[in-house]
Amino acid sequence: MKKFFALLAVVASIFAVSCEGGFDLSDLLRPYLPDPVVGEAILEVDEDGNYIVSPEGGELNVDLSVVQQYLEMDLVSQVMFEISEEGKDWIYISSIEEITNGTLIIDVDANTTDQKRYADIVLRPVENEFLNYTINLVQMPAGYVHVEKTLTLKADKSSVKVNDVVTFTVTNKSGEDVTSASTIYLNDEALEGNTFQTDKSGSYKFHAAMGEELSKSITVKVSKK
Repeated sequence: MKKFFALLAVVASIFAVSCEGGFDLSDLLRPYLPDPVVGEAILEVDEDGNYIVSPEGGELNVDLSVVQQYLEMDLVSQVMFEISEEGKDWIYISSIEEITNGTLIIDVDANTTDQKRYADIVLRPVENEFLNYTINLVQMPAGYVHVEKTLTLKADKSSVKVNDVVTFTVTNKSGEDVTSASTIYLNDEALEGNTFQTDKSGSYKFHAAMGEELSKSITVKVSKK
């Protein structure tokens, strides 16, 4: 793992030289973060890495041990945390000492409005502000009822060329293949079967349904040949 992080550091340093405004480590490191404990406050983490927060808010525990290992820094004394303007009146890190064992504790107020609200928390090393890692929060509006995503939708390829065929599989909570009993949707339009093919480039978002059970969305990117 250390060798892998060393390679990431080289990649980040190369990009940092050419990226105006700093280099965001989020896409590099997010796939290696442990899954958060889903409960009353964190409803889920969506395909884009956003933490989906309940209307009631509460305490969020975000495991940043991978970020801490990558930076080789103490998150308490060597990293700055900045809450975006949109979240400063409803998101709180009351004390930097609340980061223990690489876990950041965030308090989120209840959302009493009928609108989603969005905010970011950006981490920057004190001695290298060019690097950053972003935590994205989306809090659902008052009255929102969360539907647990019990299905898992997977594509055999996440990136293809135009006219290539993508094949999907769906599994349930027990890991059983339920593709034949499920319907796969491109946005809100049902596919015929479990394959997709297009002659137009772009990003396409899919989800699966089986009765009242749903999956998280996944994205397939299609590029020109």
